[in-house]
Amino acid sequence: MEVLSPSKAYYYGISKFIMYRSIRSCCEYLLLEQDEIFIEKYSKQSQGWLLSDCNNLEESIFLELIGVKLPTAEIYRGVDFE
Repeated sequence: MEVLSPSKAYYYGISKFIMYRSIRSCCEYLLLEQDEIFIEKYSKQSQGWLLSDCNNLEESIFLELIGVKLPTAEIYRGVDFE
């Protein structure tokens, strides 16, 4: 899981993901925006990586590897968006 700062968003979104997906055991990768509600989830599939996203507090992200459903509201609890 990576929390993106505005100045590093492009670097983390592209360059670091290229590095992480080369790790054989890495099968899920989350990118979280810190100044707005937005989560990108990449899941390793047999044909490549599947992208899903979430941009409101009513949604949840499901992590298949550990069988946990993460509510977006809990991920962003206590974050003040100004």
